[in-house]
Amino acid sequence: MSAVNLLREYRDILLNLTDRYVLSDFPHDSGEIKQSWTTYRQNLRDLPSNSTPSFDTNGLLTGVTWPIDPNGESGPRDPNGVLIS
Repeated sequence: MSAVNLLREYRDILLNLTDRYVLSDFPHDSGEIKQSWTTYRQNLRDLPSNSTPSFDTNGLLTGVTWPIDPNGESGPRDPNGVLIS
């Protein structure tokens, strides 16, 4: 798998994990928080065009600056939401 494809795979997982936060009936405390999630998700969608992904000598993905979500977390996750180091 290429670095770009792995970036997209990780990005897609994050988008799937955060879908619920942009649903119209999700109970956000404020419109500002909902907008923060919308902005975060747009930043995820923009990652492939804003990154130069590659693999380091250990085979780990580099060249990607992951956006920070409204909870203050950043980085790729597995489908269960566990941070991938």
